[in-house]
This record gives sequence, C-alpha cells and structure tokens, in this order.
Amino acid sequence: MTNTTLTLNEKKTLRKWIIEKGGFTNVKFNLLFKATRDGCSPQTFHNLCDNKGPTVTVVYNSSNYVFGGYTPLMWTSSNTFASDANGKGFLFRLTSAGTFSPKRYDMNNCQNSIYCHVSYGPTFGAGHDMHLFTGAINSSGSYFQGNGAITVGSTYNANGDNANQIFGNDNKYSDIEVFHLSDVLMDVDELRQAEPWRKGIECNKKARDKLLSGMISYYPIKESAITHVRLLMIGQIGAGKSSFINTVSSAFKGYVSTTARTGTATHSLTTKYRAYAIKDQNKHPLNFKLCDTMGMEEDHGLDVNEYLYIIDGHIKDQFQFNPAVKITPKSPGFVQNPSPAEKIQCVIFVIDGSTFSLMPDGVLKKIISIKEHAQARELPIAVLLTKVDKISPILEKELQLVYHCQDVADCFQEISDKLGISKNYIVAVKSYEKETETELSVDVTTLTAVQQLLRYTDDYLEDQVDMNAQMEKISNLSSMNLEPNIK
Repeated sequence: MTNTTLTLNEKKTLRKWIIEKGGFTNVKFNLLFKATRDGCSPQTFHNLCDNKGPTVTVVYNSSNYVFGGYTPLMWTSSNTFASDANGKGFLFRLTSAGTFSPKRYDMNNCQNSIYCHVSYGPTFGAGHDMHLFTGAINSSGSYFQGNGAITVGSTYNANGDNANQIFGNDNKYSDIEVFHLSDVLMDVDELRQAEPWRKGIECNKKARDKLLSGMISYYPIKESAITHVRLLMIGQIGAGKSSFINTVSSAFKGYVSTTARTGTATHSLTTKYRAYAIKDQNKHPLNFKLCDTMGMEEDHGLDVNEYLYIIDGHIKDQFQFNPAVKITPKSPGFVQNPSPAEKIQCVIFVIDGSTFSLMPDGVLKKIISIKEHAQARELPIAVLLTKVDKISPILEKELQLVYHCQDVADCFQEISDKLGISKNYIVAVKSYEKETETELSVDVTTLTAVQQLLRYTDDYLEDQVDMNAQMEKISNLSSMNLEPNIK
C-alpha cells in the first residue's frame, strides 16, 4: 500500500464494500500499477496487472474526484469481454470535489463486466461504462489527459447520477492506481513473524510489570526544579482524550477506571480543565499529570490563544470553561505569573486514526497553529494515535501487532505529512471503551506510549536545564566583564 494517494477512509470504504460483495473476510491492498510512477500506457498496465486476480482501479482527477471500479476477475490481453457471473463487481465514487462522499454503482447485469484489450487501460462494462485511455498518454506535468469516455449506465447502474456527479466530468487524471486484493487474515501468522516497522510490543506480564515499575519510580530531572510534569492532551471531540486518561489509570489500578468523563455528544463532554494525577495501586500519585481540556471544534470551543493560555500555565486545575465567554487575562482565576511547575512540558495531539482523513480543515488549521506556537516555545510535540483497532480489523484481536501493521504505518505517514510532525513522535494506542476488565495487550500498548511521551518530556527538560546553565554562565561572565567562551 506504500506511496498510494488513497486515504485511509477511502481504503476503509472500499474494504467494506468488497467484503459486503463476498469472497473476503478482510482486504489487503497491494499496489500493482501507478501511472505517475510507471507511466500511463496499456502495455505497462497489462504487464503489471494481467492475471493478478481481484483488483480495484482508483482514479484521481484534477477536480479532486476519486472514483474507479472493482472486479473479482483477472485482467488479460485477450481483446475480449469478461463476465462476472456472480455480479460482485462495481464502480464507485469516493470523493467529490475534495469532499468525502462515497457512492457505489452495482451491476445491472453480469455480462461484459470488464473489457480486456491489449491497447486499452482498465475498462469496465459494455458501452463502455468506464474507459480511461487507449494507447499511451503522456503527462502534462500535473495530469494525464484521458482519451476514453465514462458513461455509466450500461453494465453498471448509475443510480440516477450523471458524469458530473460521478467524476466531475473531468478526464484530466492526476493519477491512476490499480491494486491487487488479498484476504489479509491469511497473512496474520506471517505478520506475527515479520519484522515490525517499529520495535514491537512485548505482550506479557513481565513487560507490563517492568513498564509499571518504571513509571512508579519516574521523577523529572532534579535540576529542572519540577516535581511532576504536565502532559497536555489536545484533540477533536471524540478523539479519545478522556478515554486514554482512563486507560492509563486502569493499567495502574488493575481494573477499568472511569476517572475522566467519556461518551459521545455534539459538543465537548469535557467542560473543565483537569490535571489528572495518575495513582498507583496504593493510591500514591505518580510524578506526571495528564491534562485534559475541551474537545477541539472547527467553529466552537476554545480558540488557539486559549489553548496557549493553558500551555503557558495561566489556567488552574478545575477551571470551568464557558464557551460563550473567551478566556482573557482578566478572567476569574487567571494565573498572571505561573511557575514552571504550572506550565505544560509536553503537548500531545490526540487523533482518531480511523477518521483522520475526514478531519475538518478548521480543526486541522487549529492544530497546526498550536503546533507552531508550541515549537516557538521549544516544547516537545507528539501525536497520540487512538482507536488503532478501527484502522485495521487485525488489531481488534492482535493489538500487540500494532507496529507490524502497514495500515497503521500508512496512517503515521499521512499524519506526519499533514501536520509536519516526525513519525518518531507518533505513538499508537487502543483505549478501554467497551471492556469491563483490563487486558494485557491494551495495558502494555498504553504504557509503552506513556513511556515514550515521558521520554520526549525528559529530553525537553534536560535541554532547558542545559540552556539555563549556559545563560547563567554568560550572565556571570558578563557581570565580571569577561568574554564568554561557551562551547
């Protein structure tokens, strides 16, 4: 699936439709042909895709439509039609003018499902319903000018849609991709044996106990003069901030905890700023706090400046938010001169991996703006990728394979590209949502993520201590009218 333009939600929708048609329990996408990589010619298409079994063709055009077709049949160079006796094939639109709006066009009849011609690219239906190109077509630099035609309605049912609704009536293709499809569940054993793309999760009691022990004994470096660190969770409504805090607490308590309020709602369920002290089984608070705030909304909730007030330590624990009234330095309880201990030491963007591709532009812009302000403060910035079990069905039962799973790797890449955050600052988790008892794989995955977040924080504190020491040395030398010699 590497280097595809297909987003996770587009892939998820295709997977769902293909499974509904039968023959798959889950679907793995293997990129065979990509016009921008391989060139756009029938010869290349057939060389790479003939006799490869079930395939899906995905087309991207200059009007930001994503559409194409799925066939369970094999492409050949036989210059003949092939019929889909079981009617499993379909055409589709995934995105319309940049907006995710999936629609499927099933078959009217099982005849002439695909047309396999040595001089044609992928071609669906009699008529043809979807004929992308004949002969080699060259790129203009930004697109390939298709020379076929798309007139859905012969073999496939257009459901009343016209060419403009299906693909924007635009034959300028920014890319064409063809994927071979296989049943991913056949690959689970192989996946267990494969090298993970990040160090894998050791899912055993010994590993969990070691992680718990490390965090119980955790203490910020003494020179920082901070007794506990504060990690701020920022995320869209429903991303799972509060659920993650509960899951961390559960790992230490040994049962599923509901300390932070969770659920679903139009607006944020979190109405207060909370700095949650995680406690061990003896109810002793640990030396880090997970800070929760209102869920981010595109046009409502906190604005960027209000998040910065939290980051800079101006907002106290238990501060009651009022969506109708913006926070200002004159707000009741506003901390005018916060101490270092009241400030945030790590900013964490909590992102639902199963819906990231659908994140509204307004929310994305807020996140990027906060990230830039945090960078200006030299704070560590991380991403907590939640709900990974919904990214890939394998992870519902095999969570410890999270860093073996290519779907998760693809999600890391997409987030890194859009937010400008390095992939080694992204960690993945699944929180307790429906469970009533703790599970080893969830605990270990969660604690591994927290361990990494604390490492980011420690690196920041160490850097701040070093920088303060340098500044103090320069100041002392200046007061003595000596030239500083800082290396």
